[in-house]
Amino acid sequence: MAVERRVVAVPSHLQGARLQRLRLPHPRAGALCSFYADAASETVLEVVRVDAGGQRSWLGDGWVEGSGAALLLTPVDPLFLFLRLLTDACQGSGDSEWRFVDIGSIGLEAGEGQDPESVRALLGLPNARRRALATLCETREVADTVVARVDRQRTVAWLCRKCSGDRLPEPLRAQLEEGLARTNEMALLVAEYLSPFWSALVADTLGLAAVRDAPSRPAQAPVYDAPDTYLPGGGIAAPKVEAKPKAKAPSAKERQLAEAAKKSKPITSFFAKRT
Repeated sequence: MAVERRVVAVPSHLQGARLQRLRLPHPRAGALCSFYADAASETVLEVVRVDAGGQRSWLGDGWVEGSGAALLLTPVDPLFLFLRLLTDACQGSGDSEWRFVDIGSIGLEAGEGQDPESVRALLGLPNARRRALATLCETREVADTVVARVDRQRTVAWLCRKCSGDRLPEPLRAQLEEGLARTNEMALLVAEYLSPFWSALVADTLGLAAVRDAPSRPAQAPVYDAPDTYLPGGGIAAPKVEAKPKAKAPSAKERQLAEAAKKSKPITSFFAKRT
């Protein structure tokens, strides 16, 4: 049976780490996606597939991988994953109704389409769990058990801080004017990790219609690595394929000249041959 080869790039400081594969709901789309966690450093990595659009291949020692694609394991703030789990667990029948839950029971009562073992592994990261409770939740102690529910005000405040234009990478900051343009661009990037419910709250709080009206995209779509495929305000675009211009049909005058050229004598015929 043929084995599919994959080229995977891991951050250098984690090359010797034992990474645990997790299957968790994507923070935005909710579909199960692959993540990796290093329990020692509490680093969570998402899987990003970089595709050359069929224009490249990998050449190895005795093998060739024709797709030219690579998998990048890039760090992601685990609070985005916690927010998705807590939203699904705490949200009641209405958008404004949030119920208290025992955080430890989320992994035991993982809903349909979830992987309980992966949920428990995420909840087992102690520092990330404490930060999530302090940043996203209102907590209470009931009969020696700490219960929590999502605090909308705290969560929106944290998300708005994430949308600061100062967080943009330098190459992107250089393309955009200071102020609202940078905030809008950063908010579009953050929205890739938010459900429509939270995206709408952030957009309304910051007054960013572009975030609220942004079209939804599938979770973990391929990222094309052509240098011009990142479009400010539009996210990632597919590789541009320039269509070859169609040959223009010759005009009647051009056809007449072509026929006349065929009947003309070559210029060398005007010179007598030397004997």
